Amino acid sequence: MSGQAAGNGVYGPYHRLESPTQTKQTAARQVATQEIWGTIAKWGYAPTVKAYIGPLPTGVRGVEFTTPVPPRPNSHPTFEEWPQGYPGVRDVGGDYVAIDADVHLNTQV
Repeated sequence: MSGQAAGNGVYGPYHRLESPTQTKQTAARQVATQEIWGTIAKWGYAPTVKAYIGPLPTGVRGVEFTTPVPPRPNSHPTFEEWPQGYPGVRDVGGDYVAIDADVHLNTQV
């Protein structure tokens, strides 16, 4: 289920957790560019941006964001997906796609 914030065509909040692919450097780049990128997941078939539904939990390292791009309907109960070819998802080179985002919290600093 997608979390659409109070009107305005803004979806979220969503969050991504610090991991080997969501590094401190990646988080800083997301803040600077106001973009969230994704690639082909293990067992995946296409580049896809993924994020957990809801705000970043207190005390957890990661980033929190909203986006004007609606997620794919019926993605998953705990996370949303924005796959390649979906409206608002841009190819950014190689096996990567991106969505515009307002990254308003980064606890990976």
